[in-house]
Amino acid sequence: QSTKFDIIFIDGLHIDSQVDEDIENSLKHLNEGGTIVLHDCNPPTESHALEYVVHEPPALGNWNGTVYKSLIKLKLYRYDLTLTTVDEDWGVGILTHKVNNDILVSEYPENEWEFFNKHRAYILNLISESGS
Repeated sequence: QSTKFDIIFIDGLHIDSQVDEDIENSLKHLNEGGTIVLHDCNPPTESHALEYVVHEPPALGNWNGTVYKSLIKLKLYRYDLTLTTVDEDWGVGILTHKVNNDILVSEYPENEWEFFNKHRAYILNLISESGS
């Protein structure tokens, strides 16, 4: 019997393949009604959202990595999960086991950054700190 948790925080290696694995492993250990919290969901520019840290403007060493690619996959393929992202501290995602009837119907994009940037508010289900 595995240990179960009500809340799991993911802020590890900011590369989508690892984030995908972290989400799947977390789901195995999440109590019914539990929540996964993800960090770095809302990179402000493509320079922040690369597989490596950029020290020049505009990123200046702030690195969100490719977490956003994992969020695209969630929105395209996971009908059983709902993501809401609070627009604070680089984007704090709240992932719950709730049927998502608002799936983005699309093929996986060729240019992930342009797709994410165009559909950012929709993919992230972006809300402000006040909840709106």
